[in-house]
Amino acid sequence: MKYRKWSAALLAAGVVAVSQVEQRADAVHRRGSHRADGGDQGRRLHIAHHRRWQVAAAQQRVSDEEDPDAPPAQSGLRAEYSALAAGVDAAPVISQSGLEAMLIAAQQFMSALRLGRSRKWRSAPKGSRFDLRRTLRGSLSTGGEALYPRWQAHPKRNPRVVLLLDGSRSMESHNASVLQFAYALSQRSKRVDVFTFSTELRDITRDLHAQTSAPRAAPARNNPLEARLGFKLPDLHAAWGGGTRIGGSVTAFLRDHAHRTLTPNTLVIVSSDGLDVGELPELQSAMRELQRRSAGVLWLNPLASLEGYAPTARGMRAALPFIARLTHASTPAEFAALT
Repeated sequence: MKYRKWSAALLAAGVVAVSQVEQRADAVHRRGSHRADGGDQGRRLHIAHHRRWQVAAAQQRVSDEEDPDAPPAQSGLRAEYSALAAGVDAAPVISQSGLEAMLIAAQQFMSALRLGRSRKWRSAPKGSRFDLRRTLRGSLSTGGEALYPRWQAHPKRNPRVVLLLDGSRSMESHNASVLQFAYALSQRSKRVDVFTFSTELRDITRDLHAQTSAPRAAPARNNPLEARLGFKLPDLHAAWGGGTRIGGSVTAFLRDHAHRTLTPNTLVIVSSDGLDVGELPELQSAMRELQRRSAGVLWLNPLASLEGYAPTARGMRAALPFIARLTHASTPAEFAALT
């Protein structure tokens, strides 16, 4: 706790940058501090009264064994940061506040998403390559006269989007807008798959589609509070509200879902702060495979919005070589401009 108070004071005073706090927290993690009374120090700092330093996060590995004599406050910290413990409520809520603007942003995002053209030639009304075979075949209906030339062109690649959303406790204050964007994308395109992960992976694509026809106008008249809060997804258990195992979750995605969702036309969007408590070799291997089998990986890190941020967290450093772009987004305008 001394480290957390020290870091908070320096951040508030502007003496150190976020990257320095992350580097110090990583050093604590590498020394393997697993003591029951100190295993949770230095993982995440919230400086609420200073707008520039909203979130300074760093995470370290925690003990696999719970301490039955731990005080209630420490048990709460362990539930918040542990790779094993999950939150009390693992059923996220999709807010309806600003949903219309997010739906428009999702439409703009999909319309602007361009992956170029395929290398293969396909028949087209207009093209740059003369199709002799189809032209001669068409001339049979005109007495052998090639009156209607046929053409070939490189067709546009139809993009597909896969979202991998970090639902761990360290992302709790940032997930509302990302989850709303994922829902909006699922309503605007059928070529979108959404997954959440914490210590396990969960496919929520069908859960999001199930809300398409859900009546949302009635609550607005009868219960304004319910209309503002939106609708609740099913309990996601270990895929929401616990610790962070990015490498294991991406590995599970590649093993169980990549065969039907990943193509050379698939853009993968990962939303995470990169504070992984899993094994780094597993994360590196999974990210390498994810990059190889997709059109690219776009990583949304909420910490990237902070002045002076550098990707120094151990999980972020491991994934960085395999990322096409590292950025952040929290508003409809920022999500629409991701492409």
